[in-house]
Amino acid sequence: MSGGGQSRRSSIDVLIRVRPLRAELQEMKSAWDISASTLREKGNPDSLFTFDHVYGTDTTTQTLYERSVRNSIVTNVVKGYNGTVLAYGQTGSGKSYTMLGGSVSGDYSSPDGIVTLAVRDLFSDIEQEQQRNPSMRVTVYVTMVEIYNEQLRDLLVPPGAATLPLLIRENEHGVYVHNAIKRQVASARECVRVIHTHAAARVSASTAMNEMSSRSHCVVRILVERIIPLEDVSDFFSMSSEEEGENGDGMKRKIVAALNLVDLAGSERVAKTGSTGVRMVEGGHINKSLTILTTVISRLTEMSVSGNGSCGATPTFVPYRDSRLTHLLKTAIGGNSLTAVFCCITPAVQHVDESRSTLQFAARAKAIKNKVSVNEVADSKTKLRMMEAEIRRYKRMMLATTIYLWSKNVRIKHLQEKLDELCHLGAADPAAAASASGGGPYALRTTPKEQQRVIIEELTRQNGVLQQELAEAREALERQLGPENKTLAGTQVTAAVAMGLADDGEKQQLRADVRDLEQMLKETLDEKSAIQASMDELDNFCKELEEENAAHASANKKLQTTCQELQKLLDAKEGADCAAMEEVNLLKEQLSKTQSNLLEKGRGDEYLQQLTKLHIEHQELQYAHHQLQERHNREMNEAGVEMGELRRKIDELEDEMAELRDANKLQNSYLWRLLSVASVVSRGKAVDGDEITSTVRGAQVDAAVKTLTTFVQTSLEKNPASFGSHNDVQLTPPNWKPQDEHQQGIIGNGGNKNDNSKDNTVLLKRIDELQKQLLAKDAQRDVIIDSKLKRMQNLALRLHTNNAAFVEELRRSYTLCEELFRFVEKQPKLAPKLAKAGLEPMSFKAAIDRALQSKIPTKPYGHN
Repeated sequence: MSGGGQSRRSSIDVLIRVRPLRAELQEMKSAWDISASTLREKGNPDSLFTFDHVYGTDTTTQTLYERSVRNSIVTNVVKGYNGTVLAYGQTGSGKSYTMLGGSVSGDYSSPDGIVTLAVRDLFSDIEQEQQRNPSMRVTVYVTMVEIYNEQLRDLLVPPGAATLPLLIRENEHGVYVHNAIKRQVASARECVRVIHTHAAARVSASTAMNEMSSRSHCVVRILVERIIPLEDVSDFFSMSSEEEGENGDGMKRKIVAALNLVDLAGSERVAKTGSTGVRMVEGGHINKSLTILTTVISRLTEMSVSGNGSCGATPTFVPYRDSRLTHLLKTAIGGNSLTAVFCCITPAVQHVDESRSTLQFAARAKAIKNKVSVNEVADSKTKLRMMEAEIRRYKRMMLATTIYLWSKNVRIKHLQEKLDELCHLGAADPAAAASASGGGPYALRTTPKEQQRVIIEELTRQNGVLQQELAEAREALERQLGPENKTLAGTQVTAAVAMGLADDGEKQQLRADVRDLEQMLKETLDEKSAIQASMDELDNFCKELEEENAAHASANKKLQTTCQELQKLLDAKEGADCAAMEEVNLLKEQLSKTQSNLLEKGRGDEYLQQLTKLHIEHQELQYAHHQLQERHNREMNEAGVEMGELRRKIDELEDEMAELRDANKLQNSYLWRLLSVASVVSRGKAVDGDEITSTVRGAQVDAAVKTLTTFVQTSLEKNPASFGSHNDVQLTPPNWKPQDEHQQGIIGNGGNKNDNSKDNTVLLKRIDELQKQLLAKDAQRDVIIDSKLKRMQNLALRLHTNNAAFVEELRRSYTLCEELFRFVEKQPKLAPKLAKAGLEPMSFKAAIDRALQSKIPTKPYGHN
């Protein structure tokens, strides 16, 4: 893949998105002052960050996409440029919501994410391109890869299917994942369905900060492959119609562009997320990869600021390969891609440090410059044809230039002939030369400079000769005519002077024509020099094209020679294989004959030694297999015992939980009865149980309830009128006695009507105290249940860890068994003895399938 056009520098677009405060996480106060392009920390006014776009809590994903992704990235992907959209930030800051929308958490009524919007617009733009160019063929592929604990995983692989190892490789076209599945999609609906269906298979878990926390980095790559047929660029001068039919057809232009949609896992702190066990290990890998990403961004920023790409500067090392994430994103950050980074932050005060770190990362990423170009892939045949067509075009230009120069030379030669003729005429008759020069002004304007100088010198010499002859003729005439002819001589002299003046006018006209000729000559020479420079440049370019064509031809010839040599080697190898097979058959025949001869002659000691050796090896293999089988059975038994113990503990915990539930029901019934009595005594007034200040035992509560009951019964017997319509309630046992002096005092004074209000106040206070005691015991019971639930969670985690170790040991056992049977396949003589020993090949995958299909043992419910 090479740039098909001019490359250009492009900065990474860094955009900030602030999610709203969440009351369920106790986020009540914002730590930032947010504007359209700046964020300022309230507690530190000097901490100011400025960006191109800052999207507040009221901005929708649709608005964010239309402003920052639609025209800058998606439209250019259809034109052949690579594009990348990256979401970065703290855990729970809204990265997955921004990229995938609410479907990641099962809320399909929420707005679509950037992935869905980009896919729809991408297919819409592709459809418009196909309408403009119906001969163009477009194919779209989708790959989905996640990086979990620094391991690559293909999300498009069906569950249980065999997979090849995924490797990150790099060539002249960029970075790609080797062996990753590329699924072809035909519409936006199908593409969105594939992405959202397989995105649900990502590893996610609940933490204290996010109920659906992504535990892996997800990279969705959409490849757009366009094949554009090229017009016939051959000319009829250089090839016949048959050659034109053979070489002109099938030329095409292939452009491949990639749209990378990356949802990164969020950075997190264990103190805030409360992660333990597996979650803590996942968080460590996530933070490590994001730290390396920050280092790469810092190095690239240093290169952009210091101009490291200039000559003489020491190149800065960028550690792309320190992490799978940065290696996979090498093209997106600092490479051939149009990139937009969405940095999501949480505005709450308790997360101000994480938000400040995210903004510092965004500020560094702004300085990175990517070098982007159209990704055009041309096969050698098409490229060779285009170069040949270019060479033919330049040859036609050279031919046209040669013809033009030839016509110029012919014209110059013709004008030189005219100039020579003019010179002869000027020597013989100046008037005729003047008339000839007047009749041919175009010819004079094209006379060379040297010829003009010769003409001027010749005319000057002829003028001087004529002047001298005129003076001699005048003197001779005066001597011959005498005084009487002085008047006639004077007239003749006047005529001669007039003729000389005429000659001077003609000479000035010739000088003006010569100046015009000099100017035209200079222009002609400049034009000729420019044409010659163009010709030299064309010659050099044609030479370069011819050299490149010759290099391609030489490379093709070398490749053909190499192919021929390889074909010869293949033929020789086939011949050698045939000869080796014949030799093996011959050796087998000789071996059988030798064995029969040795057996017949009684000299088979060596053969018996070989059999003995093979028998010993077979015994050793059988013993090794037996040891492996015993080890496997022992590990299976140990794992079974551990699983049984864990199941027993789980059953015990379930029984304890059931008992606690029954005890809770009993206490609730006591509380209900107590509240009923309190309602009767307080005439329906509610009892406030918000403030619990004391902790009592169960026996004390029972005693208090019994005391209250007896006290109520005594009050009803002594003062039935004070309770209104409740005077017919008979609650007093036949042989009831007061329990302490305080009750005796209350009962003794119960007959006094003036003390009724005082008795009621004391009764209400007593009921209040008893209710608070019951609430305190209920809180104590909740604490006990929570501790037991935590114990159950720890036991479940241990069960999961032991189960994983058990599965790994099973895998090793089955691997050793498969290696044993592969060794037996190489020694066919051991197969009957292996079968006789009762050993059969075992497959780990088949064992897992059987385990999945087996029924889980259940325990009947019910206890007590």
